[in-house]
Amino acid sequence: MNGIATFLLTCMLSVSCWYNTVNGNYGSEKAIQSLTAYPQTGRLLSENLHVPPQLILAGFTSEKRDDDLWNQYRLCLTLYEQGNPDDAMTWCEKAARRGHKEAQYMLGSLYLFRENATKDDYKHAEQWLLPAAEQGQITAQANLGTLYFHGLTGRRDMAAAMKWLSAAADQGNPDAQYNLAGIYARGDETPQDFAKAAALLEKAAIQGDADAQHSLSAMYIFGHGMDRDSAQAFFWGEKAAAGGNREAQYNLGMMYFYGSGTEQDYKKAIQWLRRAALRGDVDAQMQLGHMYFYSEGTADVPLGEAILTAYMYYSMAAKQKNEEAIHQKAEIESVVDAATLKEFETAAQAALDQKQ
Repeated sequence: MNGIATFLLTCMLSVSCWYNTVNGNYGSEKAIQSLTAYPQTGRLLSENLHVPPQLILAGFTSEKRDDDLWNQYRLCLTLYEQGNPDDAMTWCEKAARRGHKEAQYMLGSLYLFRENATKDDYKHAEQWLLPAAEQGQITAQANLGTLYFHGLTGRRDMAAAMKWLSAAADQGNPDAQYNLAGIYARGDETPQDFAKAAALLEKAAIQGDADAQHSLSAMYIFGHGMDRDSAQAFFWGEKAAAGGNREAQYNLGMMYFYGSGTEQDYKKAIQWLRRAALRGDVDAQMQLGHMYFYSEGTADVPLGEAILTAYMYYSMAAKQKNEEAIHQKAEIESVVDAATLKEFETAAQAALDQKQ
């Protein structure tokens, strides 16, 4: 009797294995009900600095300018793009001290995102972001609000955080809209207001912010700030997943699995769950393991291949110390022969290498 046949016979004789298989008790019931609902407030996006100099310069071609000041700022940008942030800071400071708001923003952000930044770096960031923000520089306002939210200079200042995040959000900055939505959704030192959170998330989502799209999708599922709407949840969840949000990829897979907001489609469910699983999402790893192990949407997969695939995904989740995955993996290992187990372990290791 081969390893798979032995496993199936053992399972048939095991009350717990038989009960779980017949009744489908393999953890997926938590899926839609436990989707991530709220944005994680206060992300600091160093990508704000990675703007080609010509794009930044383009905004000033119509301004009357001091050529010397202009050249200082341009040299700052050039040095930064060449990978010389310390030299860039020297030239940005020259222009910043003369009131150039973009140089002030750039200098403040270089301090803010400095590798191994210290409290003194954050104080310098505040020193230069503040005058830029006061002059209406949108990203400086967003970064300054986030700096105050996190209390990076030594103390948290929610009034200042709200002031500057709101200023940037009103000017259309999607990062500020997303972060401000998180504050309202969680009621973080301000009255909880799902309607405001949803409105801000929608503004950011329309601009293509994948995190905002994901959170907006979840709010439609829960009916927070709006009526429940599975179609809208799917609409925004699909965009977020396509935009690379890992949690959205898991959620979209589960929407396809249950047929929530769309027609049930196990193949598409597996496609999106696999994307999330290979990026380390333990819930996606477990869901895929269960689908293959219990033939839920995978009835067309040959039995041996299905058990092997389940073992592979359980191994991924077990690597992250998921207790249920460790149990499922051990149960399979206990009933297969040595040759089959070796085959399983080799396939699982290859999958882990691919994920990395």
